[in-house]
Amino acid sequence: MMFVKLVICLLLLALSYPAFSDALSKRFDDKFFNTLLWEGGALTLLTLPSVALLWCCKKVFKPRSYQMVFRSVAFLFGLLLISEAGGVWFIG
Repeated sequence: MMFVKLVICLLLLALSYPAFSDALSKRFDDKFFNTLLWEGGALTLLTLPSVALLWCCKKVFKPRSYQMVFRSVAFLFGLLLISEAGGVWFIG
């Protein structure tokens, strides 16, 4: 049971890294996210939620405000994943 909790915790922490790096990076342009999406010619599963969130923010919000909304939601998503990783240890 301890091994399963450790694996789930590490998986959630690995998924939180791209969220925080997107939210706290100084660089923000479309070319950066296109290169982030295709690393080594293969679609990485860790960056897929970030790119999907960016696409949704571009479609819903104005060009001047979608960056702020994207960064805020990415930061909150990272916090949610870290709290879930901590919560794994308190469950049963």
